[in-house]
Amino acid sequence: MSPGPFRTARFRCGKSLARSILLCSALVEFGANSAAIHAAETAAAPATPVPAPPVAQPSATADSAPAGEGLEEIVVNARKRAENAQNIPVVVAALSAEQLTRYNITSIDQVASATPQFIVVHGSSGSGTNLSLRGIGSNFTSIGIEQSVAVIMDGVYYGQGRILNEGLFDMRQVEVLKGPQALYFGKNSTAGVLSITSNDPGDHFEAIARGGYEFTAKESTVEGTLSGPITERLGARLAVRYSNQSDGLLRNQDGASTITVQDIGAGNALTTYPVPASAQWGPGNDSLNARFTAKYSPTTDLDMTLKASLGRTRGTGPSWDNELFHCPSGTSQLNPRNECRGDWKTYWDDLPAAMVSGNPYLNEHGGQLYDDYDSHTVTGTVSYSTAPIDYSLVSGYEYFGDQFMLKSDATSNMNRGTFAATDTAYSAFSSELRAQSRLGGPVNFMAGLYYQKSSLDFLQDIVFPGSATTGHNVDSSVADPALRMLSLRKVGSTDGKTWAGFGQVAWDISQHLQATAGGRYTSETKDSVFNLPYVQTGLRTVFVNGVRVSGTYTQFDPTNPAATGFTNGQSWSNFSPEATLTWRPNDDITAYAAYKAGYKSGGFSISALNTFSTTVGNLAFSPEKAKGGEVGVKSTLLDRTLRLNAAVYDYRYTDLQVDFFNSTIPAFVTFNAGTAETRGIEFDMEWAPPIRNLLLHATLAYDDAHYVDFPGAPCYAGQTPAMGCLAATPAINYPHQNLAGVTTQLAPKWTASLAPDYRIRLNERLELGIAASIRYSGSYLMSPFGNPVDRQSAYFMEDLSLTLGAAEGRWEIALIGKNLSNEYVLQAAQDAPSTGAGTGTAAGVLADQYGFPGSPRTYALRFTLRL
Repeated sequence: MSPGPFRTARFRCGKSLARSILLCSALVEFGANSAAIHAAETAAAPATPVPAPPVAQPSATADSAPAGEGLEEIVVNARKRAENAQNIPVVVAALSAEQLTRYNITSIDQVASATPQFIVVHGSSGSGTNLSLRGIGSNFTSIGIEQSVAVIMDGVYYGQGRILNEGLFDMRQVEVLKGPQALYFGKNSTAGVLSITSNDPGDHFEAIARGGYEFTAKESTVEGTLSGPITERLGARLAVRYSNQSDGLLRNQDGASTITVQDIGAGNALTTYPVPASAQWGPGNDSLNARFTAKYSPTTDLDMTLKASLGRTRGTGPSWDNELFHCPSGTSQLNPRNECRGDWKTYWDDLPAAMVSGNPYLNEHGGQLYDDYDSHTVTGTVSYSTAPIDYSLVSGYEYFGDQFMLKSDATSNMNRGTFAATDTAYSAFSSELRAQSRLGGPVNFMAGLYYQKSSLDFLQDIVFPGSATTGHNVDSSVADPALRMLSLRKVGSTDGKTWAGFGQVAWDISQHLQATAGGRYTSETKDSVFNLPYVQTGLRTVFVNGVRVSGTYTQFDPTNPAATGFTNGQSWSNFSPEATLTWRPNDDITAYAAYKAGYKSGGFSISALNTFSTTVGNLAFSPEKAKGGEVGVKSTLLDRTLRLNAAVYDYRYTDLQVDFFNSTIPAFVTFNAGTAETRGIEFDMEWAPPIRNLLLHATLAYDDAHYVDFPGAPCYAGQTPAMGCLAATPAINYPHQNLAGVTTQLAPKWTASLAPDYRIRLNERLELGIAASIRYSGSYLMSPFGNPVDRQSAYFMEDLSLTLGAAEGRWEIALIGKNLSNEYVLQAAQDAPSTGAGTGTAAGVLADQYGFPGSPRTYALRFTLRL
């Protein structure tokens, strides 16, 4: 049998073509389209391994090709080995190191701004993040929910949304994989994967110094990298980045004020404290990140890599900034003097140090709002290549600790304000062993084992709103001074353990047709504990003969733990299959059809509240599952100067996980929505026209993501029967609504982008680069519960990068502008605390809404020197 496309496809990394990929990639990145650069690039790929170790290999850089030279192939690690992006059955958008640098992408949320259909919400509570792809994601308000988009750093899964606090610097490549990815990336990837690969040391000395200044947040940045060989077989790389915001992106309009407390332990005595003005800008981050990498290759067949990193962020504002953008009365219900419109202006206050001096969390910075994040990670990779099987072992340890204090009502009313101080610690160890065959026949295989052990600890001290006149209640009769100022304290922990086995078989049916089939089996346990060790008198539930006579929240009683706290053990098992059929009539056309399934861990809401009516069922939630398929065609035309790709997908999600603050109970409750569906079509185009050093990239996508079945969805605060809120029933004992047919959160139906990239040699020494991006997003709901006022309208956004540098690349000056039209875009919204009333009745009053906006217009000037 003559060798077909599956066996002859190799990387064409000619010298001139390497330049072509750099600009081609650069286009992808800033063109917020990078996500779509391969978003429609779903072409079936052979399971027959590319002749390279199964560990991620350096991606080909991309530059614009001279006229007539065509487009270079782009190398990705979407199946945990280096492959041509045109040949794999995965919709993948790749951002190269050049792209990340050119457009100053230094965080995960900035990756989303360069990737259509990928939305990242930086929230203030719970897990702190919502990563959403194609309208599938999990809101950030519960710390117990894993994200539907898995984050993989150097081959290791990073749990919890606080990974958003990690800076992206000295990266080799960032890839966004759309759709379920259980086979290669495991659990918690039902919507997709964000795969991040940092740089390794090279075979020559390299020194990079970079400094920059962003004018909107007044953020100064310095970055340095040293890399190179130590011996013939040992190399090392050290990269450090420091940034400091002297201002921020949202302005605090509040000033000095006062706060009143009523001491219920001292005859209701009133005390008024002066409150100094808080920070004028937020978040005001001061961040330091460092990474050390050592790579040792004792033989040509064996590579060993060790990476160790440290992260530290200190914020002078709240954990993340939100602002009121819609109020039924036009102004805040808590403070009519406060505005209610989206303009990157909000309100927050500190607490007086004298008032909270006995509490270590509220007084961590003398009563000031803050966000203190610390992390360290260690990753070890061993790859051994020997005929006929390649082996890889990837192990990693991750730890982060995050302490923060916030004022969550976005108003200047101190007496009616809600304050919370949170201490979270997370650690995880994981290890994955993988084998990939390189047999000479038509059949090859991949097989592996995975293990993870994790621990999550959570503590939160809350000060609930007080009376407008008498202020907050405190209790000086409590022996522990750390508890006297609190409304309640909640404590929780979850210990998890996961085992998985996975494998795939690839069969070259003919020289043009290939079939692959495989799957992953996962067994998982989680053991959780949650209770309220302290509840203030008056809020504390009091029962007489088993009947509640007063209070709302249940204080933990160690003599009666079963009735006053929660201990919950959970276990699940899942098999997620995957099958693909690929047809390649020649090297320039690939067509495929794939079936995929996904699984996301269930859990327990250890950041919720224990009310008199809360049950284990309110806090425990089931795994989220996905299944469906996609069909794709990928083509390279016009002598390799035009790349046209299209993909059609249809996935159904059962038990979609969403979290909600139910003001009727009241408590945070995690729901498993019955069924949701996301289906659509995506197009991707890259063109190197007959103009030297010009590259054009464009995307167009339609996505219909909606609930198929969600009959027990809670009503949003103040929703009336006329608005669709149904009365409580014996089966559903709270006001509820049926969201069948309503779109899911963060699901614009149409997205599009256009990104031209042009470079011109001014003379023998200087080169000028111009890259632009115009992105369009249709309107979308910002809340998962159908509140019609929580809708972001359709918008355009424009970015521009201008670079001037030495032709040989030794130095460069860049001016980078983002959101040039200063478009105000909200990425999430929810009911504001202590607002709204009468849910489920004709007299319902809608709550004020606050949201989490993206960045305003920013300008950055950056200088880079390479040795």
